[in-house]
Amino acid sequence: MRKLLSDRLRLTLHREKKKLSVFRIVTLKAGAKLVHSLNADGPAGVGGRGRVGMMTVKSATIADFAGFIQRYFDIGRPVIDRTGLSGRHDFTLRWTPDDRRNTGGVTDEFPDFFTAIEQQLGLKLETVTESVDVLVIDHVERPTEN
Repeated sequence: MRKLLSDRLRLTLHREKKKLSVFRIVTLKAGAKLVHSLNADGPAGVGGRGRVGMMTVKSATIADFAGFIQRYFDIGRPVIDRTGLSGRHDFTLRWTPDDRRNTGGVTDEFPDFFTAIEQQLGLKLETVTESVDVLVIDHVERPTEN
């Protein structure tokens, strides 16, 4: 893919460190409430139904979970694993989406997303400024004709 972009778009880029606001996943003092996956050699799977507030994680690392949170919720900032936890885990996370809170629906029995992560997983999302790798585009042109 890199060669194609370079050939067709004359794309050149480089990596550099930049201080950004990020969500950092850390372990609470009481410890994580995670179960090691029995299928640790299998493919990682993270699926969700955000409208009802449920996420099922199978054989995934915390870094996999962090990446899913970043993409799925489109939160506009990196999510970084700083738990120090190794291995793969299985869990289901349930929360009440913000747009369904206090509507009297069945989902009101679950907390908001951030509280659910703390209560159900023993993890926490902290907002911090941290140096992260970013891609910087140095040059790009309109695509060449075939």
